Amino acid sequence: MKPLIGVTASPSLSKDGTSRVATLGTYYLEAVRAAGGLPVLLFDGENEAEALAARLDGLLLTGGDDVDPALFGEENCGSRDIDARRDALEIDCVRAFAAAGKPVLGICRGIQILAVGLGGDLWQDIPSQTGIPHAFGSRHQIAIRPETFLHRILGTEATVNSTHHQAVRRLPQGFLAAAASPDGMIEAIADASGRRLWGVQFHPERLLAEQPAMVGIFRLLTAK
Repeated sequence: MKPLIGVTASPSLSKDGTSRVATLGTYYLEAVRAAGGLPVLLFDGENEAEALAARLDGLLLTGGDDVDPALFGEENCGSRDIDARRDALEIDCVRAFAAAGKPVLGICRGIQILAVGLGGDLWQDIPSQTGIPHAFGSRHQIAIRPETFLHRILGTEATVNSTHHQAVRRLPQGFLAAAASPDGMIEAIADASGRRLWGVQFHPERLLAEQPAMVGIFRLLTAK
């Protein structure tokens, strides 16, 4: 049986503005399927994290809007489009899946949720807080730390996409930075003790057609 992988969706409003709608790019679904998994959409699940961690085989935290800085004890300094219900579900799922020993992969917003959920924090807005120009929508190289999960998949460097203005600042306890961009921003993280918890700041699901090796990132969720 194919592994069941929970995939988080972004919230939006219905056309008449009366209800919440789950939005999820098909790139994520295609990537999970390419890695041998069966995607299961997760959305607005209050108090369901432990049950989901018990039933599902892995968790994919997808991209989207900003994480509430109150979750890491800060005033808002450039965070926008915050959605408390999404934050709550994903934070709870990170902790539940980690406690259950199930694999978790965070992409873009997902790496940030992974970090915050386990005790790290974020740059809320890279340009204004660091003075480093960080071009949204660009491509750039990343340097990959040897003997990390990403090194085994992609080697010592890779060209990736960049669609973010936030980034992991302080790692959760026990995590290491597996890759960095030329401007010093963290581009990948992993639990150093061997727990199956990984995050990447870029979007590998959008790069599969031109860089097939990227599917290895999603196989982290489906490997036995």
